[in-house]
Amino acid sequence: MWPSDYARFKEDFVDDRIYLFEAGVEWGDREDPVVVLRRLLTIDQARKELTRGLILKMSLGQHGPEAIDGVERVLKRSPGPCTVYLMVRDGSGRTAQLRLGDEWRVHPAQIKVDELEMMLGEGAVLFTGK
Repeated sequence: MWPSDYARFKEDFVDDRIYLFEAGVEWGDREDPVVVLRRLLTIDQARKELTRGLILKMSLGQHGPEAIDGVERVLKRSPGPCTVYLMVRDGSGRTAQLRLGDEWRVHPAQIKVDELEMMLGEGAVLFTGK
């Protein structure tokens, strides 16, 4: 990062935090290109601004009615603009992806990923972007 970029964003930096950068390449009158930092996003900011959908991975035989009820409770607490999809896998490994109705849309920055993963398993919650 160039010193001028660091000076511009230094208030936003915190040790041991992951960031998403938006940058561009500028040639100007140089022989080599220069990368110019345009924007800095935290993971929470990126999730809120860039997420367009939420995918929940489930397996037949592993996730029963109690898991469905739990997922419903978590989703209903965070209404918002993002579409929710269920990716269901059967015992032979075949999958189907189902789009839930608009009444199931969620707010990506407010959804409790840890609660959903406790019910569905680690890695069962995926965010999709633009």
